[in-house]
Amino acid sequence: MRVRWLPTIVVMLFSLCVVFSFHRVFALANGEEQKSEVAKVGEKAPEIELKSVDGKTVKLSEVLQDEKTKVVVLNFMSIGCPYSQKLEPLVCRLLEERQKDGLVVLGIVKEFGNPEGVKGYIERMKIKYPLLLDEGLKFFKQVYGAPNTPTLFIISKQGKLLGKYIGLLGESDEEYYKFLNEAITAAINGKELPPTPEKLRGKG
Repeated sequence: MRVRWLPTIVVMLFSLCVVFSFHRVFALANGEEQKSEVAKVGEKAPEIELKSVDGKTVKLSEVLQDEKTKVVVLNFMSIGCPYSQKLEPLVCRLLEERQKDGLVVLGIVKEFGNPEGVKGYIERMKIKYPLLLDEGLKFFKQVYGAPNTPTLFIISKQGKLLGKYIGLLGESDEEYYKFLNEAITAAINGKELPPTPEKLRGKG
C-alpha cells in the first residue's frame, strides 16, 4: 500500500515546491523579502540617484565622473536635528576651503515631504551644496544605514567608501574640523584615512 501512495506523495511535494518558488519570485518582483545590504566601509559606495530640493536629479556616479571631483562627502542630515545644525557651519567651511581641491558635498535630507522647510534651512544656514530629498528614507535606512543625524560618509574618486562618522564628534568644533580636513586630504591623496581620536566621540 505504501508503494502505491508513493507517486502521489512525490507529485504533491513537487507541486508544493512549484507554488513556493512562484510565490518567492512574485514577492521579490514586488520588493518583498528583498533586503538591501547596507553600505560598508572599504567597499564600493552604493549609487545614489535623488532629486534636489529644486527638482534637479543628482547621481553619485555622475558626480564622481566629473574630472574636478576628487572626493565626495555625503552629509545625512535632518533640518530639525540640533546636531545637524551644529555641524552645518563646519561642513560649509570645509567645502569653502577645500572645493578648490576637488571636494564635493551632497546633503541627504530626512524631511523629504517638506521641500519648503528645506529651502528655508538652506537660506538660513547659507548652504552652497545640493540637498537631496530621500523619499521614503530608502538611502537613510536600507542603502547607507545612517542611524542618527548627522552621519557623514567619505567617498574616494574611485567610488570607494572610505569612512563613516555617526553623530557630532567631540566637544570642540575645531577638533572635529581638523579631523575632517585631514581625512579629506588623505582621501584626495589616495591614502588611508586617519583613525578617529578617542576624544572624538559620536553624539546624535
